[in-house]
Amino acid sequence: EEERKERREEEEKEEQREEEERKERREEERKKRREEEEKEERREEEERTKQQRVWERLELLKAIRAGDEARVRSLAVSVGREGLKANQLIQGPTAVSASSDNTVRVWDLDGMRERARLTGHSGGVNSVAMSRDGKTA
Repeated sequence: EEERKERREEEEKEEQREEEERKERREEERKKRREEEEKEERREEEERTKQQRVWERLELLKAIRAGDEARVRSLAVSVGREGLKANQLIQGPTAVSASSDNTVRVWDLDGMRERARLTGHSGGVNSVAMSRDGKTA
């Protein structure tokens, strides 16, 4: 009888330990799911922000064409390059437009503004291009 009682107590203790372990595993799984959900939410927010920036840049590019009174003849875009010197015109995401008003304009796509207007051409500028590394237009 005493032996049976001890065995029963042992079994109850074992069941309690197992139940505690199950609770801990469930809590760990919940925590992991929450972390994964938060990570996914951050990724989705980053993607939305990235898409918004793309749309903003597209709108700027449209504005460059429209704002230049349809005189833009060519447009080149570069994602830019990190580590360029501060005095270089092409830093980060940049667009360069060629216009019939004898100018080449450099546009900052991050700041959404005209960075520079290059004058001195004797006639309308028909085309622009940018190097792959974004250092030269």
